[in-house]
Amino acid sequence: MSDVRLYIDEDAMDRRLVDALRGRGVDFCQLHGQFLAEGRDHAGIVVSLQDYAIGEQMRRLLKLMAARSAESMVNQLVFLSSYSGEV
Repeated sequence: MSDVRLYIDEDAMDRRLVDALRGRGVDFCQLHGQFLAEGRDHAGIVVSLQDYAIGEQMRRLLKLMAARSAESMVNQLVFLSSYSGEV
């Protein structure tokens, strides 16, 4: 099993960018559905609230990475809110 690797665009953490993308019809849940409808694979999409403090985001991401393999993330839409508590 491979470890989950994160590809994070630092601009994605800026709420203004996320709002602007959504204003243009870009939605991460829709992206997941579009890939599946087209029969295309993706490495997995993690959706997070922007309200989490950096430490909370880090704890939740580490918990997700400890619980999941890269293979188990393929074509999955995962909500970071599902990974609460201590690592």
